[in-house]
Amino acid sequence: MAAIPFSTIRKRQVTAVRLPEQEDTVRIYVKGAPELIVSKCVRTYDIAGKKAPMTDEQMNYIMSDIIQKKFTTQGYRVLAFAYKDMPFDEFNAMKERNNDFVSENDRIELERDLTFVGAFALQDDLRDNVNRSVLYAKRGMINVRMVSGDNLETAVAVAIKAGILTEEESKHSNACITGEEFRRICGEVRKEFDADRNEKVTIQNKDEFRTVVKNLRVLARAIPYDKYLLVTGLKELGKTVAATGEGINDVDAL
Repeated sequence: MAAIPFSTIRKRQVTAVRLPEQEDTVRIYVKGAPELIVSKCVRTYDIAGKKAPMTDEQMNYIMSDIIQKKFTTQGYRVLAFAYKDMPFDEFNAMKERNNDFVSENDRIELERDLTFVGAFALQDDLRDNVNRSVLYAKRGMINVRMVSGDNLETAVAVAIKAGILTEEESKHSNACITGEEFRRICGEVRKEFDADRNEKVTIQNKDEFRTVVKNLRVLARAIPYDKYLLVTGLKELGKTVAATGEGINDVDAL
């Protein structure tokens, strides 16, 4: 009926299916970053397994006591799950009314008034040679930074385990920030021309970038553009930069 794939920008996925046992009902499944999913929920299940309104107190308990304290600060990645049911005719009317959910604005109605189901915590163990590689890099006076799509608490916990920074260093100003903060502070990558009309790329807010990057060790909830922004800014400061990545999202920065 509808499928909106996960992306590093949206950080959630939507799938709408017609229920086999109830063909006049469409179920919309949503999964993704907890901070995005939980805030869209208006219902959950009580201890008896019955639907109940989602209160602010419950929402704070899920995000703080469960997801943050038990999972993300321990280095787990967390996916939240929610859904809602709609009559088949109403869903088709909504789809037509919202341009087949092509743009983000078209998807607002699709993703609202959800029922929270639960969350899964996943952990990717560090590869055996990661700590040794980071240690050797530091001995060689190489400044190691981690750019991650994970939640800030998860990214910090993983970076500490990998030896990229210590728990004390994680408390320093600008040591660990989100991609959104990074873009807001540093601005965008711009193209400029010198006197000879040679094109070059440059950071919009150079002074702010220089200040932030001094202590920066972890960039979390990042999108591909953030790595490109970081690499461009470091090169503009005269640094020699090496970037690694595992997917197509890293092409620009590489």
